[in-house]
Amino acid sequence: MSTVWSQESNNLTGKPKTLTQCWDYLDKIFDDTSKYTFKTLPEDISTGRLHHGFGMWIRNNWGLWKNSDLKKSLLDSGFVHPDDMSAIILKSYHRHLNGLPLNIKEEAIKYRTFWQTAPQDGFSAPDLKRDHDSFTSVEELMKYFPIGDTIVVSVFAAFKKNYASSLRGIAIVKAHSTEKLIVRLISLEQKSRHKPDRQIGDEYEVSPINCSLIPPSNWKINGR
Repeated sequence: MSTVWSQESNNLTGKPKTLTQCWDYLDKIFDDTSKYTFKTLPEDISTGRLHHGFGMWIRNNWGLWKNSDLKKSLLDSGFVHPDDMSAIILKSYHRHLNGLPLNIKEEAIKYRTFWQTAPQDGFSAPDLKRDHDSFTSVEELMKYFPIGDTIVVSVFAAFKKNYASSLRGIAIVKAHSTEKLIVRLISLEQKSRHKPDRQIGDEYEVSPINCSLIPPSNWKINGR
């Protein structure tokens, strides 16, 4: 995934205590590319692809597994599980950025209903399908990455022994296959000791779910 965040950001002190305070923190944590992509892509895509990575960071670092003020606030709003709390933080932020109704009470009821009806034996990770009544199809998602567009991609890179990471690359969308974008890599960040498995000029397939949009040069979040 090309989404970028920082665990520490300038002018942030302490941790958010309410849902709306979370938006201020996310405004500062997300870089412009991540924020533009998060705002522009459909809600289920934007929130779903962050659930296990950045969502886990939220759950661990904002005290959703403990007795933080934020957890108490979300419990008061009707949310009972840390997974659902991080989900509503991301979901409400997406709706906030797009000027859409938050529907917090309705979301809390939906999550509680899910846990009341979930199997009690052999059940582990929450099923993200409970978050949405309908899903964005791959065909619909491809429309956000038109042919000729310049996008951000993640390039697998090995470093040291038995370790791997990803590097940020810029690519041009050359074509669409059935469920993949065919892109040509035009630039790639350089890090010492990293050995990327792609080179500038390579054309290859990538999933649109793992790509990010580049904001227009004059784009500002919420007009700021």
